[in-house]
Amino acid sequence: MEDIAIRFWRSLGFRRVGTSGWFAFTHDPGHPSKLLDASQDWDPPEKSRKEEELLPNRIVAVFRESHDEEFSGLNGDRVLAISWKDLLPEDPEDPTWVLTDKHGNTVLHLAAEHSRPDGIGYILSKKPDLAGIRNDEGFTPLELLHDALEQERTEYRHWLTHERHPRGEKADQFQGFAKSSILSVGILTGVGVSDLGHIDAQRIKYGCTRGNCIDGFLSPRMHLALLRHAEEQRHILQEWYKNGSIGLPKHFTSTGNEKSLQGGDQQTALLSQRSGV
Repeated sequence: MEDIAIRFWRSLGFRRVGTSGWFAFTHDPGHPSKLLDASQDWDPPEKSRKEEELLPNRIVAVFRESHDEEFSGLNGDRVLAISWKDLLPEDPEDPTWVLTDKHGNTVLHLAAEHSRPDGIGYILSKKPDLAGIRNDEGFTPLELLHDALEQERTEYRHWLTHERHPRGEKADQFQGFAKSSILSVGILTGVGVSDLGHIDAQRIKYGCTRGNCIDGFLSPRMHLALLRHAEEQRHILQEWYKNGSIGLPKHFTSTGNEKSLQGGDQQTALLSQRSGV
């Protein structure tokens, strides 16, 4: 029944939005979706798999084991490198590399989802084309990692079942991602461990998805919000002074009947300059 509905909407010109379950239509004749035939629109892969098409349980289980959050990098930990070499085939053409779990996740998806930078580095050295393969949800390994990290940043999960906890959102108490997650994102985006600078590491640690947050945790939207709030507070202070509600602080100066907060102006200008407003 779902297939019939999808074919109907596609016949009217609707196309899938990315790899999501949403379909959209545009009246713009120059939009790229107008060039996409219905038969070329993306569909998730078939989810039914034979036993021989699934990754062995011994491999899947490794990615679910706890790992060291203070993992220091790909260099210097020979034990982990040797374990991946023993776990996965040496030959890149071995059919094991293209097997998936029941959700369509390759070994690289699993290594990414569980923030295993050691495994990610080894797998990419053997089978780099796995980085472009999508699972049943339409995620590449990097996208699956970002999705897992976003859930970690914003949602409480039951420690055993990983189901969403009734406590709901937790972003206000977020303290940053583990070092293993930072390294995993860096490796999957093609940034070497030694090339991952402090600011880039901070941006990954605090979940900056746009890549231009100040010191990693202050987004452009927050820049603008702070700037506007600062302006509002400055005007309130000026009105209070005019009405005699407060005394004149040292950083206020008077020019005729106009009062200006020099310190506030300087801070506002600095914030505006750093946020690009």
